[in-house]
Amino acid sequence: MKKYFLFLVFIFGCFVLLFKLNEQGNQLLSLEVPGDSQELISTRSGELIKGDIVRGKIKSRYSNLGQITIRFNNNHHDSDDIVLFKIKEEGNNDWYYQVKIKTDQFQPQALFPFGFPQIKDSIGRTYVFEVESLNGQQGRGISIDSQKPQFTAKSIFAKNELISNKKLSLYFIFHKILDLRYYPSIVLFSYYPFVFLLFLYYYPNNKINFYPSLSSKIESIPLIKNHLFSTLIILMIVFSLIFGGRIEDINIIFIVGTYLLYSKKYKYESRIALFYSVWLLILALILLIFGQQSSANSSAVWAYMFLWITVVQQIGEDIFHFHPTISLEEYLSQFGLKVKPKY
Repeated sequence: MKKYFLFLVFIFGCFVLLFKLNEQGNQLLSLEVPGDSQELISTRSGELIKGDIVRGKIKSRYSNLGQITIRFNNNHHDSDDIVLFKIKEEGNNDWYYQVKIKTDQFQPQALFPFGFPQIKDSIGRTYVFEVESLNGQQGRGISIDSQKPQFTAKSIFAKNELISNKKLSLYFIFHKILDLRYYPSIVLFSYYPFVFLLFLYYYPNNKINFYPSLSSKIESIPLIKNHLFSTLIILMIVFSLIFGGRIEDINIIFIVGTYLLYSKKYKYESRIALFYSVWLLILALILLIFGQQSSANSSAVWAYMFLWITVVQQIGEDIFHFHPTISLEEYLSQFGLKVKPKY
């Protein structure tokens, strides 16, 4: 029964992954190439006003190039600008395609797709593009968002073409899976419930039941032996900080809920959560100093969540007389950190 449940959770993760990729503009029948931010140059930093031009260059890795997507920021106001998008192969004098787009269609911090007639033989070729503001006004303009990727090249494949050509289908599936490396946070978001349940399945009663020879080696590692789930949760949080971006509500619910259940099982005292909260807040300040605003915001959110855990556990200790058995000093000592116990 557990195996079937794990399989269903994995399938559910696949659907979530497809949904989140589509939400990010990564269509099911497309292959993407993220652009190098250094290849995106604007005549003006910040808001684009009339006459300003953003120029970019990208090499297509696939055939059927049909879209260039660019991430814009509306700077917290409505924009009534019109931009002129142009694209051509590098070295050509004439533009391959031009189109005017109203900026009121742009979503904040989202990749906007500029479509054009498919270029069948685009594989291995380099293309240049321009986005020119035609009506931009100071205080009402759009700008290029700093979140990466700032732009991508997207190749579109027809369903009938993939069905009829087995070799092309295998090529597409292989590269579609390979492209997931550009979306690590989405992959984590989609599959970490499955990974966690996999640990629960193979690690009942603190015993790893698969591959006995490997199990003994794994269990000999103190970090895994004593704090497998704590380590897993910490890695998830670190992962979200490294790759930045918006923290989904379900991520918070899952990780915080898991920590509460795990701390209840092993009777952690509230100071352990407070320890995480303080260090995450310090980390947020450090990241902010170094200009990593997105990661700093994520760290601050996690600090706030662990502060709430501290409050909940403190209420349990003071009002409901919950008696923890593992203190902060004992918890840290199992990670090899020696702390003088409180008196």
